[in-house]
Amino acid sequence: MKNTIRQIYFYAATLIFLIMSVIALISLLNLGLKTYVFTKADNAYGMRCDEAGMTYYEPRALPVEMMKDGEAPKPLSDEEKSQRKAECERGLAEQKSAERQRDLVQWISMLAVAGPLFLLHFKWVQKERETELKMNA
Repeated sequence: MKNTIRQIYFYAATLIFLIMSVIALISLLNLGLKTYVFTKADNAYGMRCDEAGMTYYEPRALPVEMMKDGEAPKPLSDEEKSQRKAECERGLAEQKSAERQRDLVQWISMLAVAGPLFLLHFKWVQKERETELKMNA
């Protein structure tokens, strides 16, 4: 009975670590493809910057300015608009880069932990199986 519980543990742990490794590898491949091959994949539903430097998700006709103390907003000059838009786009690019780095760290960490544990448990399972086959032979 003790041997059966041990086998169940090793097989279950090996399966769990294998699944974790596969998920991490798939996610790393996904991140790599989005970064280097399909570079527009992240832009489908991403935020954009309007002329006034405000972020939005869906297209809109005119930039909306916040009203201060009931005053009508003063129109922005072309230089101010281009400066705000450039700052906004830099901020969005920096945010996207930070998100990719966060994802990369997460998936590499998962792979770094699950990979060796999978290999260790897999070797133990093979060793147990060989021992069992020798005992039954």
